[in-house]
Amino acid sequence: MTNVQMLAFIFDPDPEWFNGGVRWSWIENCLLGDIRTMLAGIEKYQHQKGGRPGEPPLGGGNLSVPILVTTALEFLSRLYQGDTNFARGNYNATKNVLSFIREFFEGASKKIPWLLWKAVRNGLHHNFQPVAAVYEGTEIRFTFLSQDTTSLVCRHPKGILFVISAPDLFNALSDATQRYRERLTTDPELRHRFIKSWGALESHRLELGNKQGEGEPGWLVCNLRVGDGRALFKDCSLRCTWDKNILKVFSPEHEGGAPGPPYAVPALSD
Repeated sequence: MTNVQMLAFIFDPDPEWFNGGVRWSWIENCLLGDIRTMLAGIEKYQHQKGGRPGEPPLGGGNLSVPILVTTALEFLSRLYQGDTNFARGNYNATKNVLSFIREFFEGASKKIPWLLWKAVRNGLHHNFQPVAAVYEGTEIRFTFLSQDTTSLVCRHPKGILFVISAPDLFNALSDATQRYRERLTTDPELRHRFIKSWGALESHRLELGNKQGEGEPGWLVCNLRVGDGRALFKDCSLRCTWDKNILKVFSPEHEGGAPGPPYAVPALSD
């Protein structure tokens, strides 16, 4: 690809990609946009002081937002490194993330990216709580806040404490993403890595055998005819029609077969 073609791949609409969308806009509007939605919900939660009477309690987002942030961070780091190893079984997310944080983050995080990644990502994703650690008898603990305040690390009498604000963590990622974007516009090598990794993601297919999932792939292929559908979480059969990449769903068992709202979905390969 020429430099112009690489820039167009990343930043321009592509009629051959998901509804003619822009790949970078997917990062900004979907990947990061979903987290902004969560943060807006946190702000509303704080204004309502815990929710409405008689309804189930609301959480503060201090668990969910860091999980989403680290998911986005892992994806961006993969693009930055040009990593395609996820398709070959020797994928190293930690290596990618450490490189991205050291290059694009600011503050003390650049000195301790491994600790942050182990505690925030691995702790929350796998244990749903941050990892506590110890180094030469000194305890290291992490706590997460939903308030929009400055994240910090400090020494206290019993050890070292990380206090991480979920909104501040997201802002750090958002700022780093903008620095990465600026570098993409000027650095052909970074564009090449982005395109290599993104292309591998788009072309990757998980090859399934019928022994996997107790025969579930075979059940799908054998039991669904063209136009058939099944509601995933209700006992309901559906009828589906397609117009290019617009899916219309009809429910014969409800509302006299009236169609529901159309879905815009990615088209299957020809």
